[in-house]
Amino acid sequence: MAKRYIAVLILGSDGRPAKDVRVSFEIHQFMAGGFTPDQRTNSNGEAHFEVDTDAGAECTLYVNGQVAVKRGGFQGQYKVYL
Repeated sequence: MAKRYIAVLILGSDGRPAKDVRVSFEIHQFMAGGFTPDQRTNSNGEAHFEVDTDAGAECTLYVNGQVAVKRGGFQGQYKVYL
């Protein structure tokens, strides 16, 4: 298992940070997948995650319960516009 640190930045349609937006990841990996606990963005529009995954794990990013980034390899940072 490898520890991954992931930052998510949520911006409104006006380009400003969006506060109190619900963010989570679905982890896709053999025998240990599942969802991260929901986090809410801070006043800077940021949410930070620390997850343990295997080398081949993939993820799906959810924002307010909707798929924002479809299943794929992990990135260190995501930026999503509402």
